[in-house]
Amino acid sequence: MKQKLRLKVLLFVVLIGLMFPINSFAESNPYILLDSDRGVSSVISTVNTYTKKEYGLTLLRTASGNSKKVFINKVGYLELKTKEKRDVMAHTLDSISNSSLGGRDRSRLYNFVEEQDEGTASVVRQLSSDVTTDLATASSILKPFSSPISVFLGVACIILFFMLTVSVIFDIAFLTIPIFQAFVMRNDQVRPAYISQEAWDALLIAESNLGTGNNPSVWGVYFKSKTKTFIIVGITLGYLIGGQVFEFATFIVDLFLRIFE
Repeated sequence: MKQKLRLKVLLFVVLIGLMFPINSFAESNPYILLDSDRGVSSVISTVNTYTKKEYGLTLLRTASGNSKKVFINKVGYLELKTKEKRDVMAHTLDSISNSSLGGRDRSRLYNFVEEQDEGTASVVRQLSSDVTTDLATASSILKPFSSPISVFLGVACIILFFMLTVSVIFDIAFLTIPIFQAFVMRNDQVRPAYISQEAWDALLIAESNLGTGNNPSVWGVYFKSKTKTFIIVGITLGYLIGGQVFEFATFIVDLFLRIFE
């Protein structure tokens, strides 16, 4: 008799689960309970229309049977790239600001969305249309200095590229020309100041392996170490010359935020 009762209870639970499936969206993401449902469906529709079209993401949703309880798809949001997060955050905050929500609900929902990614929200807030006047004023103040700053950055790029080129030339000469190598190595135990650490290490490694049967190419060791420098300098110059310094800085900030979360 007890076994039959347990079986009936189990079947009842399964039936309820099929009729009313658990909303995993709601269970795995944060939510806020608003005071009223006025304007909620409209702002959610506006936000989701954009996020679905651009990134295939349903960002906001209300609880079943309670349109005042708003969930945000933080799990899906965090999977976006840095630029995508900024676009979604900017559009969502702008939609909330221009919505028909009550004053208190609009402020609470706005702050709730911001809290999910405060770093990106801070960047968006500084670049949003709400501060257009301030940016225009700041631009007019900085305008007389914009040309000298641009010239300085351009000269810095040229100097950096020139110094890297000269460094590589000295390294190649040091590793290739015995006379030049003998001239600069006044003291065998000290690395010459104008020879890079990569070239010096490559020479020491190659010499230490002579006669051991394991003779790595001095060029292989050198370029393996130097490639890291080339990549870092190349990326930095690329972002700087392309005017994407802000994009690069945002990426670095987002990377560290992910590490320490």
